[in-house]
Amino acid sequence: MSVLRKKDTSRPKKTTKTARKKARPRPSLKDGGALHKVKLMAYAAQNKKALHPVILDLRACSGLADYFLILAGRTDTHVRALVMEMERVCKEHRITIAHVEGAGSWNWVLLDLHDVIVHVFMPRERAYYNLEKIWQQGKHVDLPKL
Repeated sequence: MSVLRKKDTSRPKKTTKTARKKARPRPSLKDGGALHKVKLMAYAAQNKKALHPVILDLRACSGLADYFLILAGRTDTHVRALVMEMERVCKEHRITIAHVEGAGSWNWVLLDLHDVIVHVFMPRERAYYNLEKIWQQGKHVDLPKL
């Protein structure tokens, strides 16, 4: 006669490191994933006192990206702080940054988040390139409230 033993359920199951990584939720790319990303970036920029942030919805007029976030910093140090804050928020929310361009000069830094492109300018460069006018067919999106 064999003795049936109850399975011990008092101890938690051991999981491997990879199993834990897969279990973490990722930001959804559907149901406003790109809009959520651009608003996160705008919120981070506003917290660091970005000058005149603008969100443009380009889905109807361009295949380049779904949204642009255009903003400026007062000085190159301010631009650097804005970029570093947005990179920190991306890391915290597990948003992949495909490419960063212009991080050496800090006059115009571009963060490519695949479906969102963030442009961080010095005021003079922002006025010169005037991306808002170039992409004027894009719809303006309300900024998140602080």
